[in-house]
Amino acid sequence: MSIILGGMLITFGYNGVSAMLRGIGDSKTPLYLLIAASLMNVVLDLVFVIVFHWGVAGAAWATLISQAFSFITAMVIFNRTESHMKVELKKLSWNKEIFGSMIKIGLPTGIQQTLVSLGMMMLTRIVNEFGPATMAAYTAAARIDSFASMPAMNLSQALMTFTGQNMGAGKTERVKKGHRAAIIMNIVISLSITLLVTLAGHWLIGIFTTDSVVIDIGARYLLIVGFFYIIFGNMFINNGVMRGAGDVFIPMISSLLALWIVRIPCALLFTKVFGMGSDGIWWSIPAGWFIGFVFTTWYYRTGKWKTKVLVRRPSLADEIE
Repeated sequence: MSIILGGMLITFGYNGVSAMLRGIGDSKTPLYLLIAASLMNVVLDLVFVIVFHWGVAGAAWATLISQAFSFITAMVIFNRTESHMKVELKKLSWNKEIFGSMIKIGLPTGIQQTLVSLGMMMLTRIVNEFGPATMAAYTAAARIDSFASMPAMNLSQALMTFTGQNMGAGKTERVKKGHRAAIIMNIVISLSITLLVTLAGHWLIGIFTTDSVVIDIGARYLLIVGFFYIIFGNMFINNGVMRGAGDVFIPMISSLLALWIVRIPCALLFTKVFGMGSDGIWWSIPAGWFIGFVFTTWYYRTGKWKTKVLVRRPSLADEIE
């Protein structure tokens, strides 16, 4: 923790430059850098842990060095590809308006991530009450769940960049078209993933363990949760539009509503009052997604997000002046 936290500046720098590259439409370069950093991390892990015997500290240093490599490489590429956005230390200056906008965007997102992390800790505490087999099944199923969720998260990330660019250019209708396209893609992808996890749940959990009890519980998780990936994806896509438009307060409310107001209370209600066992925890997950989806869909249709754009393209008259 000391080593990793000591290198937070490097981690922040890499994420910041990657975000700028994505913001100008270059999503491939951050991907290539991430692949290179991951491969370097694996190699350095082997060298530092097996050869140098540095233990856990070696793994931490491997991560930090890999991130530093990505950050420096990203800076070089960024400066070469976008000459009008080069980072020159001697020209850096403080801008309180920009800083204020960044806080306005970043603070709600940071609070949202904190609430999600705390909520998942609380959910894990509830799962723990059902014993090691259920905990092992939940851990394995959550790994599968994280992969199944990636397409929706990636669509949301892409739509966020797309929305920001088009809102800045004053092309709101293109945002609506992008939203519809993302929804259609999510439906197709989610149905495929649902089919896979529900039919091959036992085999997927079997990748992580040979315990038949754990496999049965984990497969039950995938069977219940897997049918609702479409709702999860649509909720994330709605949030992508909000974030791209600068309306980051709504995704925070959505997470608070879905996790703390619905999922955790439902998990307690279903398990302790209705006696549904671990199934009650699994059902609480799509219950939270559904409420979050309804809320974000309602807000999207109000159109209020259109008024939240932070930077607009200057009009022709402004450019002439």
